[in-house]
Amino acid sequence: MAELEEAQAVTPAELAKWFLLKKQLAEVKTAEILLRTRIFKFFFPTPEEGTNTHPLKDGTGAELKAVHSIDRKVDEGELEALKAALEAAKGNEKDNLHGLEIPFDDLIVWKPELKVAAYRKLTEAQREVFERVLVVKPGSPQVDIKIPKRGS
Repeated sequence: MAELEEAQAVTPAELAKWFLLKKQLAEVKTAEILLRTRIFKFFFPTPEEGTNTHPLKDGTGAELKAVHSIDRKVDEGELEALKAALEAAKGNEKDNLHGLEIPFDDLIVWKPELKVAAYRKLTEAQREVFERVLVVKPGSPQVDIKIPKRGS
């Protein structure tokens, strides 16, 4: 493995530049999302889920494309309650859910996710074996400067 180069000192000017860029980036992101939302609502007042297209009529044949997505999350508590209600309805012909079958396995994706707190409690031997199933890579570093509040 190649040796890591010794990190060069970060100057106060670089730190100040990063802080300013971070602030500018947040401002630009906010301005962009506000303008994007306004454009979307103007050209697609009643969007359909998926890709929507609007011809720009500028003589070039250009089109404005916008993707309208709808987030759907499964409420696990409600899912379990529904499963229980459907099971109970099997024996009750008067129940409006009687005879109704829902293909849960076709509708729900169970995604394995690591419980970090439990992982940290593994012994070294357990961790060594379990790590075969993990893909480990560093995340993007998070850096901030906290400026203390000054008394009045």
